[in-house]
Amino acid sequence: MQYPEDFHQDTASYIWLPHQKQFAFQYSDGGEAEAYLENCLKQASDLSCHSVELTSLIRDWPSEYHFSPKRSNLLRPLRLNHCRTVLELGAGCGAITRYLGENIPKVVAVEGSRERARLAALRCRDLANVEIVCGQFQEIQFSEKFDIVTLIGVLEYSESYIKSVNPYQTALEIAKQNLAANGILIVAIENKLGLKYFAGCSEDHTRILFDGIEGYNSGQLVRTFGKQELELLLESSGLGYCHFLYPFPDYKLPDVLLTLPAEPPHQIEPFLYQWLGYDNSRDYSHQPLELFQELLVAKQIEANGFLPQMSNSFLILASQSPESINQYLNSSCLVWKFSVMNRLTKFMSQITLTKDEEQELIVTKEPIYPELAALATETEEGLKHYPKIQSKFLTGVTLMEQLVQAIRNKTSTVEASLKYPLKTWYDFLVQEANRTIGSATEIPGIYIDCGPGNLIVTTAGKLEYVDQEWSFTEKLPIKFVLFRCLIYTYQKIYPWIDLHLDTLLSAKSLQSFILFCFHLISLDITPEEFRDFLAKEWIFQKQVNPLLENLSFDDYVSGVYSKTESLQVAKAPYRLWFQLYNTREELLQTQANLERSQTQLQQTQSQLQQTQSQLQQTQSQLQQTQSQLQQTQSQLQQTQSQLQQTQSQLQQAQATITGMESSKFWKLRKGWFRLKQSLGLKGDD
Repeated sequence: MQYPEDFHQDTASYIWLPHQKQFAFQYSDGGEAEAYLENCLKQASDLSCHSVELTSLIRDWPSEYHFSPKRSNLLRPLRLNHCRTVLELGAGCGAITRYLGENIPKVVAVEGSRERARLAALRCRDLANVEIVCGQFQEIQFSEKFDIVTLIGVLEYSESYIKSVNPYQTALEIAKQNLAANGILIVAIENKLGLKYFAGCSEDHTRILFDGIEGYNSGQLVRTFGKQELELLLESSGLGYCHFLYPFPDYKLPDVLLTLPAEPPHQIEPFLYQWLGYDNSRDYSHQPLELFQELLVAKQIEANGFLPQMSNSFLILASQSPESINQYLNSSCLVWKFSVMNRLTKFMSQITLTKDEEQELIVTKEPIYPELAALATETEEGLKHYPKIQSKFLTGVTLMEQLVQAIRNKTSTVEASLKYPLKTWYDFLVQEANRTIGSATEIPGIYIDCGPGNLIVTTAGKLEYVDQEWSFTEKLPIKFVLFRCLIYTYQKIYPWIDLHLDTLLSAKSLQSFILFCFHLISLDITPEEFRDFLAKEWIFQKQVNPLLENLSFDDYVSGVYSKTESLQVAKAPYRLWFQLYNTREELLQTQANLERSQTQLQQTQSQLQQTQSQLQQTQSQLQQTQSQLQQTQSQLQQTQSQLQQTQSQLQQAQATITGMESSKFWKLRKGWFRLKQSLGLKGDD
């Protein structure tokens, strides 16, 4: 089929339909969910990608996915002003289509499901430059070539709608056929080797734990790929040049996008991981196991050079020439971070991390809507907003990271570990209060955001306060700054607080955690202060968050507590699993210890038997020796008896000789011999 020749525009839905009926692509969020989306879109007056109206209607995962202002963050790093035409293959319900339509002169968006095509048309009904086409893109021939073709969340389903030997390569080849000479293909897809899957999230599509990293043994017709697999797939499809960006927590609702330069900056220690946030990744199917703290693991992965290979998702720009890709990129930028949720449009901002000419890293914060930010003066309650901030990137770790490490510490008690970063934070606030206004209890309003996430412990050991976006004209109690920042600390790292501080807290609650932290730094907080500080935070949030504009204080307080309570409920299965896991580990350890003890006992018994055998041999030898000794003693006694007899005989002989020598005969004989000698006679004569 040729587009637009073989299509007509439906006057009721404004979508372009083929003249001949086609097989519909069966993909849906469910009839009830899509009926709700349709009703919301029909009633909404603001359909923009940052519509506060649509954001306020988010009630579940499908509505969040299609209405969240985070969706457009995915493409914000790209310089789309170079693009005149774009072909979106797989438009879904129009969230990305809307952003493309707001920034590109002509958008042709193709969606296989008629119901979802109708929703995309509703989302873009006020954009005359957007054409929503209902059909299977592999069956459509387009009359023009496009500067950009997109496959966002589509490639992984290729086997479901393309019948070929390699449907994934075929999908890429079809996309390539529709590119202009210097056009680029944009692919967004999950990484089957993403960090979150190792941390215990189920595979996004099959909803099965470890399905992707085990090679998709589930047999379902959906598949994602690792980085090297995608590079080879793109090259095989005729797109030999590609540039990867890494969306976090994923491409669906990204807060941050990273890229890696050809020439790395002058940084020895890991630094990109710090932009990823402290929340573990969401599991869109059920509660994840959360086997580890992802940020701490990401740091080690970056230090070893394979953070790109374990990014949860990829955003890929592919083309037949590097020049085509480079025109859409800021080559000096490494990080884009967006703040668009729970903010008035005038307060929405982006932060970039760029390299300057000396290869030094520069952090720049600026408004997404400069014309609105310029009108954002001081509010009636004395809140000031500083939308433009620029500074050098500070090498070090955040105090929040130290808090997480302290809670996870296994070398000392949690109290001792946690006390150090908390006291460091409190001492810094007191020091700054004394330095600026000579107080020990109050601090200037610029320090309202001086919490663990905005405090950098530099490599020199100095504490630096960064991202000073907000300020109150009035002074603030230091306790209030601690209080409000502890609320968000609790919400961000609750799983580890619940796991490691459970026995130390008086109850599973936000209040208990705050009281515990205050106690560690020798501070108290009364119930009156608790409520006063909540009221002050409510005033602050109402001026920033449009969803709280008409919310009463009591409802706000209920919301804060219900959010922390929902964390407890949501994390309960994980906690139970972890307890079972720990119990199993303890049983395995006990079994191993028992086996070692049994082995040692067997060795001891064997040694004892050897010793007993040696003892018996020694005893036998001793008996033989004793017998020989007795024989020797008997022989000695006989010898002594014989000696005594001999001595007695000798004495008798000596007595005889003595008697003979004293006789007269012996004396005459001796005289005769002397005479013979004198006469010279010899012999007896």
